[in-house]
Formats: sequence, C-alpha cells, structure tokens
Amino acid sequence: MKAGPHTLSFMNYAKPYGDDSPNFGRSLPKASQRQAWAEHTAWTAVDYVKGNADLELEYAVLAKLCYEMLDGNCVGLYVPGKRTFIPNDEWLLEYLQRVAEARPLGVTPNKTSN
Repeated sequence: MKAGPHTLSFMNYAKPYGDDSPNFGRSLPKASQRQAWAEHTAWTAVDYVKGNADLELEYAVLAKLCYEMLDGNCVGLYVPGKRTFIPNDEWLLEYLQRVAEARPLGVTPNKTSN
C-alpha cells in the first residue's frame, strides 16, 4: 500500500504467531499479556517497506494505521523489534494515538468533489 511517501506491506496468517508461540506467551510478564497471547489464533503483519531511515516517523505511520484498523477482533499488538506485546485495551489505543501524533506523517486525506 502506498500512502503519500510511505510504502507499507501487509501479511495475514491464520495460525498463531511464531513457531514457539505458547512458550513466548508464558514468558510475558503480565497476566493480561499472557491471556491475550493465549487467545490469539491468527495475525496480521504491517511492515514499513525499506525502513530504518527515520524510525520515529516509520513507527508514527504504522501506529496511525494500526489505530485505524484496531477493533474487537484484535487481542493485542506485538512489536517484534521491541519484543513488546500490548493487549488490546484503552491503553493500547492511547499509546498508538501518542505515537501516531509524534510526527507529521506527510499524508493528506483524499478530498472528494461534490
């Protein structure tokens, strides 16, 4: 997907994340994380294509998109680069919004003509 100067890729998978998914889930420090991880049955990856030039901007773009996509079907958000798993709760929405607003994204909404 192309959004302004940003290019993103998506991958959907209908099985739990990773080969060692149950062991990873049990290693999470908080009960809410362990529960959400145990409940996940599929995952979607959203990646910034050809990233690492401006990580703060790239994370802001990804956070904005994930914020818009987040719904009740999502049990949490995993950030592999940070090995962080955040259950889908009000804190996750606030976190994504904060990250998304950290930088101007360089994308303007489409305007429809009447």
